[in-house]
Amino acid sequence: MDTIDLDFVVIPRYMDAQTSDFSDFTRTHLMFLVYVETPGHGAQWLEMYLPSVARMEILKLESGRKLYLVKMNDQTLPHP
Repeated sequence: MDTIDLDFVVIPRYMDAQTSDFSDFTRTHLMFLVYVETPGHGAQWLEMYLPSVARMEILKLESGRKLYLVKMNDQTLPHP
């Protein structure tokens, strides 16, 4: 885990925020939105990683900001 990931683990201790482990989240959310702002603060890894496990469609592109619709690939679905 990098520093940003560790921040998400401890944030709920200090404020009213809900966070999830990526694997747990994608098991129950096969489609979701991702907002990316460039230059970002360390979140570019998600934009680079997701195409290896999901289909990404840009819904909105505006001045260094992108809104993606993410649909997880079938091989990432949990098997019964």
